[in-house]
Amino acid sequence: MLKNITSAMLVSLLKDLICLPHLTSLAIDIIDDSELLSDIYQLIFRLPALKYTKISIPADEQIELLPLSTNSTGSTLEHLDINYPCTLDEMTAILSYTPRLIRLRCTELSELNSDIKRETSIILPNLTHIVIQECHMSFDEFEIFIKKISSQLQVLRINTFEDEIYIDPDRWKRLILQHIPNLRKFYFSHHEDNINAFHSKRYHALLNRFTSSFWIKRQWIFEYQIDYSQTIYSIRPYRYIKT
Repeated sequence: MLKNITSAMLVSLLKDLICLPHLTSLAIDIIDDSELLSDIYQLIFRLPALKYTKISIPADEQIELLPLSTNSTGSTLEHLDINYPCTLDEMTAILSYTPRLIRLRCTELSELNSDIKRETSIILPNLTHIVIQECHMSFDEFEIFIKKISSQLQVLRINTFEDEIYIDPDRWKRLILQHIPNLRKFYFSHHEDNINAFHSKRYHALLNRFTSSFWIKRQWIFEYQIDYSQTIYSIRPYRYIKT
């Protein structure tokens, strides 16, 4: 792992690493501003045998948007860990370079900045695992993202906030059946402020639909937890625990 490294030092080092034909794993912790992040990504994508990379930068930095890739071959990356907050258009640009990607993890994903059109096409035929620790975008935006990239998705872990549409079982059912039919493991948590959550009959009727045959057949269990400040709705695979 390259820890506490500046952007300028990293660019210089990556130019040397491109000559290494057997480098398969690279973790980077950048300590300064991210003005060179676009250059860093493009150098990483040129590493000839790289399978895994994790990139960490200060959370409050403004990110320079990568240009969309025009290279049909793309990077050899199979596992990408984006350990900083990014927007959906930043994510879209990054993924345009990674056609062989299998696993994607992102610390925090938020709304489009409208720099990349919604029609942008991304083909990721091998992507089977997605983890989004904090999803701060509307369900509509998330749905667009999933429709673009994830027909082969098998495992989805996601924590969402604010948009109540995320707890609509019919929207999830339609999205899964039409666009991610291979989904086997679904780990979902939605966090909602108790000021306007849970206490209406509408929510009770809505949440009862999470016990329909669609959810039972897949052995996905719906739960909720209430404390003084928030309600957390969650879905997870059923696990039998011996007593």
